[in-house]
Amino acid sequence: MEKLAVKIQKLFSRGLPGSRVVLNTPEKDRRLSGFVVWSGFRRVEQISRQRRVYKLLRENLTDAERSRVSHLFTLTPNEWASYTEDRHQEEEAILHTAATIRRERAKRRRFLAGLKAAG
Repeated sequence: MEKLAVKIQKLFSRGLPGSRVVLNTPEKDRRLSGFVVWSGFRRVEQISRQRRVYKLLRENLTDAERSRVSHLFTLTPNEWASYTEDRHQEEEAILHTAATIRRERAKRRRFLAGLKAAG
C-alpha cells in the first residue's frame, strides 16, 4: 500500500503542481483515503474538483490500483486550514473532557476511600 501512496503523491505533484496530498495509512486490506489540497481548487465547484482528481487517477493508475483508493476529499488551502483548526479544537475539547472525567473519578475514589476508612 505504501508504494501506491507514493505513486499517488507523485502523480498529484505532477498533475496538480503545488498540491498537498494527505493520505491515511490504512490497516491491512483497507483502502486509501485522504485529502488533496490545492490552490487551483479556488472558485471551483466540488464536482469539478472531484472530476479532475479522478481523471488523474483514471489516466495514471491501473484498475487494481484505483480499486484500492476509497475517497479523496478536495480542499483549497483555506478550507484545509479551517478543517485542521476545527479538528484541533475538537481534539482539545475531547482532551479537556477526558481530563475532567479523570479528575472527577479520582475525587470519587478518594471520597469512597475516606468513607471506607471512617466506617
